[in-house]
Amino acid sequence: MIHISNKARCGIRIMIYIALDAGTKTTVQDIYTKEDMSKRYLEQIFADLKKSNLVTSIKGKHGGYNISRPYKEITAYDIILALEGEENTGDPDSKNKDLNQLLDNKLWQPLQSQIQDLLSAITLEALVSDYLESQSNMFYI
Repeated sequence: MIHISNKARCGIRIMIYIALDAGTKTTVQDIYTKEDMSKRYLEQIFADLKKSNLVTSIKGKHGGYNISRPYKEITAYDIILALEGEENTGDPDSKNKDLNQLLDNKLWQPLQSQIQDLLSAITLEALVSDYLESQSNMFYI
């Protein structure tokens, strides 16, 4: 199974929360209340999202974060890439360069490409829409 870091998983949830708060500014405290994560950890995630131009920040007492682009233009891949960086497909520990090159060309790069294609097809807009739909279908007894 391919590993997606906890940081990337949290980052996707954070982006959904910010999108759900459209029209208002989302603060680290808002997310902390919803997710009960370390504020320092959240600040690191927000910094990476901001550095990748996925969110903008408003400073000051009434500051917070907003999504910087239309939701349909932001993909799950964009968010993961912002938080994890480019994936190196090769095996730097391998001493057999020929085998490493073969595996890289025939296995790791095609796998990486398939994952990238899948994650690039999932937009923030679709994730928010699916979440809202799932919430409207819930009923309580």
